[in-house]
Amino acid sequence: MINTVRLCLLIPALFLLSCSDDHQSESATSDTHVETVQSKTDRLKPALMSVAGIPEKSVERQQRVFQNFEQRTRIADYLLAEEYAGDAELEVRLLQARNKQVIELHLQNTTANAVPDEAVQAFYEEHSDRFAIYEYSVAHILIRERNQDAIAETLMAISERLDAGESFEVLVLDYSEDMASKNNNGVLDAMRSDSGAREIIEVVSRLEPGEISVPVQTRRGTQIFKLLEKNTAGAVEFESVKAKVRYQLEQQAKTKELERLAKIASQELNDK
Repeated sequence: MINTVRLCLLIPALFLLSCSDDHQSESATSDTHVETVQSKTDRLKPALMSVAGIPEKSVERQQRVFQNFEQRTRIADYLLAEEYAGDAELEVRLLQARNKQVIELHLQNTTANAVPDEAVQAFYEEHSDRFAIYEYSVAHILIRERNQDAIAETLMAISERLDAGESFEVLVLDYSEDMASKNNNGVLDAMRSDSGAREIIEVVSRLEPGEISVPVQTRRGTQIFKLLEKNTAGAVEFESVKAKVRYQLEQQAKTKELERLAKIASQELNDK
């Protein structure tokens, strides 16, 4: 069901576009115009109530909504015919609104039940690596220096010594300003991928064991990380990612449907 916000976009677009044709004839009288609007609004009244979600027993509310709908349709009709006739920019906006609403409604209808629970479960099981929880053993060098020139000079020296084959552990002793880990080869407490240390996890998750990261700016200062070990510590529970997986699969289904429609539209264009 289209919500009320969509109604505000969809109904004017449909009515204004159709009314553009109604007013091409200069011989049309005002009375005929009113009858045309009346005919349209009467015909669409049941759909209007469905879109607005108003039950049949709410007669007074239905009447208020319908009167407002009818009045705005007449106003928009008049403006399009008398004030904005031939306005190409307005026509483009109306077409854009129509295109967006029609396509979104179609995708919503066609993909609403496209991803059953079984498909979500299967994706979770087939891509278990995406939902694994890892535990990382990491060493680091922390530079707290605030002067950017000094930081750049220190990083250059570290890079040159690493390239020359010196061990990370020696450089920790010479450069790291983290006193808590300096005498332990820069080794930090083990951290898990589902922990709160997101800025560090984001860096080390891209590394292979033994690999050293580029310098990164964190809340503590400038840090260089070395991944020592990476072990599987468990998996994210299915129920906690079920909604996210379903959303991803629905987006994939929408993309496929758009591609299918694009091919159909392209073929129709070529056939003309």
